[in-house]
Amino acid sequence: MGRFTVRMLRAEVAVAFPVIGFFFLLLGPPLLHADSDFSVPKPTDVLLPPPPSPTMAPSVVNVTVGRDLRDMIESVDLSIPVHHRHEEEWIPGKRPLNGMPFAYQYYLWRGPVRFRVDGDRLVTEFPDVRYRIRVRVKESNGSTRTAECGYGPDAHMRMGVEAASEVHWNDAWTLQTRTQFGSPDLRTPCRLDPIALDVTGMLNDWFIERLPSLAAAIDQTFVTQAETKQRAAIIWGKFQEPMELRPGTWLVYRPEGPRAGSLTLDRDQTVRSIIRMTFDPMIVVGAKPRPDSSPLPPLKTGPAAEEGFHLAVPMLVPYDALNRQLTKEVVGQEIVGPVGASIRITGVRAYGSGDHLISEVTLSGGMNGTIYLQGKPVIAPDGHTLDFQNLDFTMETANVLAKFANRVIYDTIREKVRQNSRIEVRDRIETLRRQVERQMNRELAPGLWLEGAVTTLAPRGIYPVPDGIELQFAMDGTLHVNIQ
Repeated sequence: MGRFTVRMLRAEVAVAFPVIGFFFLLLGPPLLHADSDFSVPKPTDVLLPPPPSPTMAPSVVNVTVGRDLRDMIESVDLSIPVHHRHEEEWIPGKRPLNGMPFAYQYYLWRGPVRFRVDGDRLVTEFPDVRYRIRVRVKESNGSTRTAECGYGPDAHMRMGVEAASEVHWNDAWTLQTRTQFGSPDLRTPCRLDPIALDVTGMLNDWFIERLPSLAAAIDQTFVTQAETKQRAAIIWGKFQEPMELRPGTWLVYRPEGPRAGSLTLDRDQTVRSIIRMTFDPMIVVGAKPRPDSSPLPPLKTGPAAEEGFHLAVPMLVPYDALNRQLTKEVVGQEIVGPVGASIRITGVRAYGSGDHLISEVTLSGGMNGTIYLQGKPVIAPDGHTLDFQNLDFTMETANVLAKFANRVIYDTIREKVRQNSRIEVRDRIETLRRQVERQMNRELAPGLWLEGAVTTLAPRGIYPVPDGIELQFAMDGTLHVNIQ
């Protein structure tokens, strides 16, 4: 029995030695190389300059020039009174009727006035004109005949009248109008039997006589021409001045030629004309750029660029911000393998090399030296997290770790750095949006307000630069100037 036991023990020892040897190989070098010193070459590729800002569509600011039509209604009231009565005496007709002289009396109620825009025309409508008329004809034998309509049972005949004003700008920043009346629309014709008198012509003549004063009223109240050019010159000058977003960062609008747009009529009965100024904005970092001083160019007519504000915006995430996060989350952590001496992370630093971000990690304990991970900076699908694509050890680091660390330690170090290299930039993006919108919403001059909004802010590219990670954004929005 004892001999059998010895054989069994020898057999078990013989089997155990290969298993223990395999286990040593599996766990890797830390069992064999405690407190090992090593050296890894530091990546120092020259930083590539970021490409030029992405090409953006032309930006357009709408300068809204408007006039409250209540002023125009008052002018219409002065030109064509609401009530026009002439029934106390007979008015001689201007031309004989069928060779016979005649006289007439009438009463006309103009009714309300309405406005609408039809293309480039401002239409002034009198939709409910009411009238009555009485005519007396003196015949050759000395007798008189009288005919009337709008009196008695059919009191107040109705008709409608429209005045259309063609409105356009010229290159001298002058708004020109030309007003014409259409023929009255006799909804209930006035039949003066047995006297065949054309009442339509009489009423039409009455309105046409008042056309010059109404046209003058429209010219006076629609847009004050001198003010338009003066205000446009103020706006033009303001857009030539660099606008500070934050210390050392400037928004430069670079305005180009203005173009006249179409007419609109708001629900509040305000007629507006749009003048579009095209510009090519850019962000300048550094000293304040010199303002442009070119004079306001002539106003052009014709198609303008599509409405919208477009700006390429660089945003810097400094290495210091990333390093503070890495230091807080990673430095001091201890990595303990299955066997062997533990490894402590004593330092971490991020910097750029070529088109990669490098994470420099200093180790002590079971391994003493500096290792390097690299990856390309990207924005995560959530749109507001800076991440690093394919973050992994440099080839030289991987070769060294293969000699000194088993796979568990290898993966643990990499994951600790990878997890803490993600940095939230939502607040930075929102701050950038607010900085631009602050300059897009302010008083340019008394009565001139710049109003805008950022609608989208999307990343276009991310690049390591000497001071940090530069994110290039494409910003879209709306921008216009209100004249109050």
